[in-house]
Parts: sequence; structure tokens; C-alpha cells
Amino acid sequence: MKKVLIVDDMPLSQMIIDNMLAGRYQTFCASSAEEAIDFCRKKKPDLILTDFSLSGMKGTELLEKLREEAGEEVPIIFMTADDGVETVSSDSGIVDWIHKPFSPEALLHRVAKALEIAQQFSKSHETSAKRKILIVDDMFVSLMITENMLASEYETFCAQSAQEAMEIYRKEKPDMVLSDF
Repeated sequence: MKKVLIVDDMPLSQMIIDNMLAGRYQTFCASSAEEAIDFCRKKKPDLILTDFSLSGMKGTELLEKLREEAGEEVPIIFMTADDGVETVSSDSGIVDWIHKPFSPEALLHRVAKALEIAQQFSKSHETSAKRKILIVDDMFVSLMITENMLASEYETFCAQSAQEAMEIYRKEKPDMVLSDF
């Protein structure tokens, strides 16, 4: 069973999210960035689901601390009630954002997709040839950030429209398509 670390400084939020994931994932909860870092030192989660605005530390700071102190490369999903925080960029593992409040179905879908992507990336590291990834996003900045994150390990192709994506897909036959839909 995949391990999911839930990081939220609100006990009620932790309980609700834990209940949403129960039975499908082995969940662990941390109430602070320090607890999350300590957990990652002891056990490597398969995914971290963290509130973006923790008491005393923003999610991006937590991400940096996890990379520095725990040294673990795990996919991260940020949870937020704030608008506009998706513009925060990082090249060290953010997989997705989910806005609070969210339905159990939306959370389960995002977690499953993030774990699937992480598994596919892990498998692609095992092969010697560079895998091809088509990145589709109508927001140029997001497209460039994503490409920047992946370009050193993968052969990337970018499209800002469905038509452009289809043309690239037919021509290049990518191994994976990452799309903002």
C-alpha cells in the first residue's frame, strides 16, 4: 500500500483528509513542517499532501527543507484555500495543486494521478534512452516552468493548444502527455 504523508496544522483538516484516503493508502499525519521533515528522515512516503500555508512555514519552504534535510525526492501536492498561489514555482517535485474545499473524488483522483506520474518517471529513469514528454498548457509561464523541470531528464515537446498538441503527438509519439485541462 502506498504511503501518503498529510501535512496540515489544522487537526480537523487532517482527520477529514485522512478519512478520504482511508483504505486506499497508508496515511500518516504531521501537524508541522518539522514533523514532516522528521517523518521523511525515518520513512520515505510515496507522496506528500501538504497545506501550502503552514503555521511558521510556507509550503515552498517545507519543500526546500525536505530536499535539504531529508534528501528525499517525493511528489508533492499542495492544498490551498488561497487564489493565485499556483504561480509559485519549484523545480523540485511539485506535482499538483488542489483547492480547498475539495471533494473526496477530486482528492482521490489527484493523489492517484500524482502517484502514477511518479511511478512512470521512476520507471523512465531505469531506461537509458531519454523518454519523450509532451507538455500541454495554455499558460506560457507554466509551460516553461514544467519544461525547465523536465528537460534535463527527458526529451520535451511543448504545445499551447490542443491542435498544436495533436500535431506534435502524431509526429513525435511521446511516451507521456502532461496536460493542463
